Amino acid sequence: MKTLDINGLPTEEKSVKVLEQFHNLDAQKAMVVHSDADPKDEIDRIRACFGEVAESIYLQNGPKEWIVEVLKKEDFGFPSNMGALAVQRPESMDLFRKYHMDYCCKGERSIYKACAEHDVDPVTFLKEFRKLTPHDMELHPDMMRPGKLALYINQVYHDYARERVPVIFYYFGKVMGRFGDVHPELKIALDLFKELTDDLSMHMQREEQLIFSYIDLVEHAVQNHLSHPALPFGTFANPIHQLKEEHTRLGELGKAIEENTRDFEIPNDADKIYETLIESLHAFIEKLYRHMHLENNVLFPMVIELEEKLLHHN
Repeated sequence: MKTLDINGLPTEEKSVKVLEQFHNLDAQKAMVVHSDADPKDEIDRIRACFGEVAESIYLQNGPKEWIVEVLKKEDFGFPSNMGALAVQRPESMDLFRKYHMDYCCKGERSIYKACAEHDVDPVTFLKEFRKLTPHDMELHPDMMRPGKLALYINQVYHDYARERVPVIFYYFGKVMGRFGDVHPELKIALDLFKELTDDLSMHMQREEQLIFSYIDLVEHAVQNHLSHPALPFGTFANPIHQLKEEHTRLGELGKAIEENTRDFEIPNDADKIYETLIESLHAFIEKLYRHMHLENNVLFPMVIELEEKLLHHN
């Protein structure tokens, strides 16, 4: 039986810890909560989020410590962390974006921690999540071989970025000429977009040279029970660590563009080309987030697992 000690934690953190651990319990399993205050509010929060799925028994009722056993009666059918949820239920990405939750670079965080950080009631978030219509997925990235997924990312996201960047710069040039004086935020957005795309260009090149080009080699070694091939960077963990840090920076630049454009708001005086610029920027940033999500939360863990199998076998 799992034990959760929330003694001394702030009230909001207590709630997050209890929801996280309860969510991750298997059905018909229990946890024991130790608290320096009656955890009734935390138990009620579970019921508010999930209904009557929790049974609680007080093993000790104060006055200095409360000990409560909480049983989870049924499984919820979806993971608690953002990255895994975005993989299993891609429609949840739109909900994360609605509340500015970073599912691509902070996908290991739980939905409850993200709600607390963004001042979102988890009860409200889960109600909205349950109303989402599951996507009819033709592609299941988590079911693909790493090499095939890398090829997909290259064709769908890398090629898209390289194609759209000069087009968006063209729109910026047109709009700056007409609106630059009355909308000084355009120059800031342009500078941010230039920094982002310069970084992205080098980043994609590194991904293709350091990860994508060697995945098939390692897959072949695993399938044929061969030894780990000599890679110029040692193991995949080395470049992946750096690439994930670069993703974080790209995400920060994307967020800065969102804030600068007031969440891609089209000004009242905008003409058609201005509207096209904002819509194109919005689409580009959204696709960037999904691109980084597929790498951080699907491809990179796959590659690490693949390599670990090879190293363990040897």
